[in-house]
Amino acid sequence: MTSVTQRVRGRPAHPNGPTFLTYTPDGTKLITAGSNNVIRVYTTGSDGEPTNIDDCQENNTAVAASNDIFITGSDDGSVTVYSLETYLYERLLTRCTLSIRDVTLSPDGLWAAVASDELEIKIIDTRDMANVQYIRDLPKPPKHLSFHPSGSHLAVSCTDGVVYVYSITTKDPTSSKKYDGLIRRLESEDEKSSRAIWHPDGRAFAVPMATRDVQVVSRDDGEKQRAFSGGHMGDITALAWSPNGALLATSASDRKILIWETKSQRVIAR
Repeated sequence: MTSVTQRVRGRPAHPNGPTFLTYTPDGTKLITAGSNNVIRVYTTGSDGEPTNIDDCQENNTAVAASNDIFITGSDDGSVTVYSLETYLYERLLTRCTLSIRDVTLSPDGLWAAVASDELEIKIIDTRDMANVQYIRDLPKPPKHLSFHPSGSHLAVSCTDGVVYVYSITTKDPTSSKKYDGLIRRLESEDEKSSRAIWHPDGRAFAVPMATRDVQVVSRDDGEKQRAFSGGHMGDITALAWSPNGALLATSASDRKILIWETKSQRVIAR
């Protein structure tokens, strides 16, 4: 299959600096957050102006969404909940002592996992902020978090270059797997990615490698499976599966966005 080159048209969003974004699970909205105190919500397929949510925290470092709410994390350690029905601030979900590095919502939207520069992860009930689970046995600060499609496990990419998988089906999360030698060691604020993303069928996850390739790894035995190689000339900064797992999207510091076919591991659009 011949790859197709497409021209991407940018939309103004935030001042210079890292911008964090996420789609709602139904794909109808795109939420962006950056260094200023305005969050923007774009409607998919519309060329109209986005909805602006003003007077938010500045220096945002993470954003995650369900179809009803979205949450943001910021450099001051706060994690905040906003409504996608009213586009208004709802509540402060939690506050950490150090900067937030990642936030993610469980597939049902009922739990929010929060990573900061501290050596712990909070998993918070989005309906009752007093109901919290903690992961406290990390040797180094976490950089990325990813819920398993079933919501039963959480993958943690740490700054020590190790992916840890925790079972979160009980009040006290337990470490179930440790995958060493997959991701590189990165600083918390590094724009390079070491995020482990679960394939939608839950049997494997993909991680960006120091070689600028993406490696798929079996959840059960840690065996390396297929690899997406030779597409990028720069370090990978983000990656995501399509909802059915048939496609993989990657972006890198070479300013390219690539769409890969999972079956053949070939680039089909760029």
